[in-house]
Amino acid sequence: MASSRESPQTDDGSDVQHHERARQGADAASPAGAVLFHLLWDRLPALNDLIVGAVPGGVGATCSIAIVIGGLFLVYHGYLRWQLVVTFLLAAGLTAMIAPLRIGGADWSEPAWRWLPGIQFYRGMPVGPIYVGCHLLSGELLMAAFFFAGDMVSRPITVRGQVLFGLGCGVLSVLIRLYLFVPGAPFVAVLLMNSLTPVLDRITQPRAFGR
Repeated sequence: MASSRESPQTDDGSDVQHHERARQGADAASPAGAVLFHLLWDRLPALNDLIVGAVPGGVGATCSIAIVIGGLFLVYHGYLRWQLVVTFLLAAGLTAMIAPLRIGGADWSEPAWRWLPGIQFYRGMPVGPIYVGCHLLSGELLMAAFFFAGDMVSRPITVRGQVLFGLGCGVLSVLIRLYLFVPGAPFVAVLLMNSLTPVLDRITQPRAFGR
């Protein structure tokens, strides 16, 4: 699996200089792929580290592979519907792929928005898919998808309700993370959607014939 730490060389071998310019915000006018590459390099951990849990974080919320195994155990034994988890992760992935990133100069005097970051490439490197992978493999999002959203007390009862619930959780998780900078954004998203559970149950509950 590709890692966000792999740094392709520029044509003149001046990757270090180019990287320093990005650190200072001088690449604001560069193509979105170049800007996203430097975001991955400076701010986000490598995908391999996210998978095995070699990143700082809460206890039990850093090792992606362990969280997925535990979640699949719940699905296998019928404590969790796969539709909720799949919808949650798909919604989060699509939102991360589409939602614009705010990029500006060194003093942020001329901010710009870059749409569709999830499809960007930089010198042959799939920086967009890696960026989306960083969102999905963060332990908080997987923990929310498999364990918090699937809580039998607060989730909707119907399958259709759980699909809508997962859709809302996935979209809100990424939007809150990108634009509100709230710690534990996926957990906040689940709590917000929990308040809509009665509404989702009401609109998705099958009605008796003639009523």
